[in-house]
Amino acid sequence: MKNLQQLIAPIASATLVVFGFNVLPTQGLPKQDTLFPEETDGTVILDFETDLSGNSLNANTLDDSGQSLDIDGTIGNETVSTTNNNVGLIYQQAGLTITATAPGGGLGTVGLFNSNCTPDGGSSNNTPAATVSCENENGNGNGDNDLATGTGFNPDAGSSPEDPNNSDPNINYTTELQGNLLILEENVGDGEPDDVGAGGTLTLDFQTTQTDFIRARIGSITFVDDASGDFVFNFRDGTNQTVSFDAPDENDLTTVDITNALTNQNNEDKLLDSVDISFSSSGGISTIVYSEYRRVPFEAETSFGIVIAGAYGLYRYYKHKKAAKIKQENEE
Repeated sequence: MKNLQQLIAPIASATLVVFGFNVLPTQGLPKQDTLFPEETDGTVILDFETDLSGNSLNANTLDDSGQSLDIDGTIGNETVSTTNNNVGLIYQQAGLTITATAPGGGLGTVGLFNSNCTPDGGSSNNTPAATVSCENENGNGNGDNDLATGTGFNPDAGSSPEDPNNSDPNINYTTELQGNLLILEENVGDGEPDDVGAGGTLTLDFQTTQTDFIRARIGSITFVDDASGDFVFNFRDGTNQTVSFDAPDENDLTTVDITNALTNQNNEDKLLDSVDISFSSSGGISTIVYSEYRRVPFEAETSFGIVIAGAYGLYRYYKHKKAAKIKQENEE
């Protein structure tokens, strides 16, 4: 597992797994700064499975007593939990923070949901086998069967806003297993992750002022459930662009191509500040794919080499000058 310094450095080899991200090498943008060139660090596939040190993230534990993780790079870990509302800070050392806004405004809570779960009253045929229930894990009736992924049976999906004529509440779903989903947590700290049924907003904030992170370019975002709403891309020139999304039904897996949407409005190369992902109802994010570009200074050893070369050059210059002077004196 690579460390943070390796994440910041340019990638020039084959596909790597970094901090639970899959990082795929991509070609950098044209250099825009002669001292600190802009270079790509590859395409990040953020799947919320691990923290930056490779520690597995447990959605249920994060919604209960919490996990001891190093999220700020200081000595010692801290408790990360929905109760402390710091789940969205897990990736801050890599230049990304995630915050939540509750439906209608006000502070929301960022959480994770393990979609490799068995629907309450239903079944799961996943490999690896599901180890938690999607609903009612702790007997309190919370959770969400509609966020289950893989292969299984959801007995209480019911009709959805996108399919109001669906009177059959039973769904046999078959999708690619997604693992952890990013959600707005509804019942904070009860040990049973549950997304807010009325929606809300998750904001991806790329901390370009706090790190060497110059820009991010979103490629795609994948959702689970009958999620619908809007992306609002906020650019650093003060403009923004809204892109709507609409997933068709419960337990569905839908990927939205962001690159094409931005390209159609000639916004693909603008400096991105943040993205507001607003849900009109229930839903979770399984994957965010983006390319990151970082400011890369001269390597220390290169600078040292320049100093040594310069010193040697001066030595040769003065040695030659002294030899010429001695020769001139001898001739006189």
